[in-house]
Amino acid sequence: MRYLENKKRQAHINAFLRFFTLISAFITFSAFGKNNFALFLNEFRWQLLLALAVVLVYTAFRRFYGYMITFFILLTINFFAVSSIATFHSPFQSGTTVFFAGKQDDTLRLFDFITADSPDIAFVSKVDSLPRQSEIPSQYNFLHASDEDNSGFVLSRFNVEQSGRVNIGHAYAEFVKTNGDANEIMYVAVDFSKLSFTQIKDCLNNLSTFVAEQDNPVVIFGDFNMVAWSAPLSTFILKNNLVVKNGLWDNLRNLVIPQHYYILAYEKSDVFGTIMLNSLNSFPIFTRF
Repeated sequence: MRYLENKKRQAHINAFLRFFTLISAFITFSAFGKNNFALFLNEFRWQLLLALAVVLVYTAFRRFYGYMITFFILLTINFFAVSSIATFHSPFQSGTTVFFAGKQDDTLRLFDFITADSPDIAFVSKVDSLPRQSEIPSQYNFLHASDEDNSGFVLSRFNVEQSGRVNIGHAYAEFVKTNGDANEIMYVAVDFSKLSFTQIKDCLNNLSTFVAEQDNPVVIFGDFNMVAWSAPLSTFILKNNLVVKNGLWDNLRNLVIPQHYYILAYEKSDVFGTIMLNSLNSFPIFTRF
């Protein structure tokens, strides 16, 4: 009886490994495509990489050498696809701090959070109604480009040389040029959370034109609504000589949810940030970029 149970258990293990091999290979190679379905699969390369690492250890321990070699090859392909542009971990120590918040309906709670976090640059992509002057923390310059559809705003602790918004096609990018440190820096905030992959690609192409026109270092941050190793975003990063400043291990949500919040800057820029979510804000490791 025990022999039959072990044989049945082994059959289940083999069936799972075969199924996982097919699924992993399909995602790994299909994600190199250029269509929207391929871009969707590409979103989960990091999660697949973690799953492959776990199964690789299991097959090595059980001495399933055929599966082990297959999973090692798939893991290697996904590792290089992700690491070609993304960062696994980045030090969060000192430097300029940026803050991003999506749509907010409670400005009092928002400003309490900003005051406690004390970022140098804060961007709120959308609010139900603009805050009263008395609600705005006194240490910040309040910058608002337009009253159209209750759009967002930017707060800056630095002296502001220039501010505004640029139309990049399907969205606006808010920008602030500051001289808070040794040199002037252009901070650009984006929120592509409501856009499709095709629309994001168009916005990134237009944003590249804006970045190319700047004479000062540029920091771009916000919700890009796609992973850094996707073709449109990786092309944008490389084209503008930027690097990803926040890592995959810097936020526990990235273990299960594709990383969409990024800080992009020149390699020598020292910048880090936090995001405001509707939950988990009591745990810093969940709320930083």
